[in-house]
Amino acid sequence: MRNSGSTAMYYEWERVEVSAGLGTTAVVDAAAQYFTPSAKGCILPNTSVAMRFTFKPVKPGIFREEWKLKLTPPMPKSLAPVLLRGVCLSAPERTQQVRTLGVDLQRRKDWFSIQDILDRHILPEVYRRTIPDSVRVDAVVRPLATPVPHPASLTASPATETAEAAARFAAFTASYGAAQGLSNASARTCFADLNAIAALVPTDGSGGDAAPSDGSVQVWDGDVSSLESLLAELDASGVALRERFEAALQRAVSATPDVGRSLRLRHAAAACAEAMLGEAADRAVRTRELYSKSPEGITGPVSGSAQLARRGSPMAWCWETGRYETAAEVARVGAAARQLRRDAEQAADEQRRWEESKLSMSKRERKKAEEKERKEAEAAAAAAATTAAAEEVAREAAARAEAERLADPAVQKELRYDAGVEGQVRASVDAMLGSFLEHALAIDKEASLG
Repeated sequence: MRNSGSTAMYYEWERVEVSAGLGTTAVVDAAAQYFTPSAKGCILPNTSVAMRFTFKPVKPGIFREEWKLKLTPPMPKSLAPVLLRGVCLSAPERTQQVRTLGVDLQRRKDWFSIQDILDRHILPEVYRRTIPDSVRVDAVVRPLATPVPHPASLTASPATETAEAAARFAAFTASYGAAQGLSNASARTCFADLNAIAALVPTDGSGGDAAPSDGSVQVWDGDVSSLESLLAELDASGVALRERFEAALQRAVSATPDVGRSLRLRHAAAACAEAMLGEAADRAVRTRELYSKSPEGITGPVSGSAQLARRGSPMAWCWETGRYETAAEVARVGAAARQLRRDAEQAADEQRRWEESKLSMSKRERKKAEEKERKEAEAAAAAAATTAAAEEVAREAAARAEAERLADPAVQKELRYDAGVEGQVRASVDAMLGSFLEHALAIDKEASLG
C-alpha cells in the first residue's frame, strides 16, 4: 500500500464475518485461516507499506476469506474487500504447538501447586506468628500491596520539568488544552510556542519579533486568555506577535488527532481485560477446587442474557433506593420508598403551613394549639417507644438467629469460600489495572517524546 497524499493515513485490516445457516460448519471451517502480522499501522505521506497475509489452516480443504480495509481519515469512496483463496492438501503438523501447550500446562500446574502449598501450610503459620490476634488479617495484609497509580498520573509532566513550568503547563491545559481536546504532544508543542511568544513581550507595551534588550519581559502564568490580553495591549509593532499567537493556536487545533495512540490504548485495554478474565477464572476454579466445589460453569460459554443475577436470583436497579434489588421485589420496594418520601414531604409541608398559621393566632388560640401539639407529641413518642421496643426485640431475635447460623461449620466454610473468591478476583483485577496503567504510561511517554 502506498500513500501518495500529504496526510498520514492510519489503516486497519478486519476480517469479514462469515455467515451460514443452521446445521452447517461453514463458520467454523472458515474461521481464522488467514493472518497478517501488521493488521494495524500508519502510512506516512509518500511512503509504502508491504502487506503480507499468512495462510495457516487447521485441516485440509479450500478456504476463502474476505478482508476489508478501514482508513483514518476515511476515503471518499469505500474500498472493496480483498478476497483470499487458499488450498491445503494435507493436515499441517502441530508438533511444536502441542509441545508448547504441554510445557505451558505443566508450568501452570507447578505454579498452582506451589501457591496451594503456600496458602495451605506456610502463609497461615506466618500470619499466626507475626500478626496479633487482636488485629484483622486483611487490615494488615492489604496495605502491603503495591498501590495502583491514579489515572491522573497519565498526564503528569516529565521529571525534568520544574515546578513552575509544570504549574504553567497545567494552567494552559485547564484554560485551553482540555477544552480543545488537544493530545499531549500537540498541547506541549503549542505550550512551547506560546512560551516563546511570551518571552518576546516586553513590559513597556511595545512589541516586536526580537527579545527586549534589557531583559524586562512579562511573566506568563500559562493562561491563554491572559497572554492574549497582554498581546492586545501592545502597540502597532506587536502585530507580528499577535499573528504568531493566532498561528500557534491554529496549528494546535488543526493538528491530526493521535489516532495511533488511541488505538494502542484500546488494544492494551482489550489485552489486559482478556488476561484479567482468564486469570480471574483460573483463580476462581482453583478456589472452588480447594473447597471441594465443582468448577463446572466457571470457564463455560458466556450467557447471552443481559439480566444481572446474584446467587441465581435476577436483580434490577431501583432508582428510589439507589441500589440493586431482587427483580421480583423491585416494584414493591420502589413504591414503598416513594411513598415514604412523599409522606415525609407532605408532613414537612403541613408543619410549615401550621407554623405560618400560628403567627396570625391570638395568645389564647396559640396556647390551645401548643397544648394540642404537646399531647400529640407525647402520643407520638409513646408510639415510637413501643415500635422501638418491638424492633429491638426483633433485632435481638435476628442477632441470635444469625449467631446460630454462623456457628454452623457449613456456613463458616461457605463464608471462607466467599472471602477467598473475592480476594483472588480482587487480586487479579488490581494486577491487571496496574499492568494497563504501565502500558498507558509507556504509550503516553512515547507520545510526549514524539
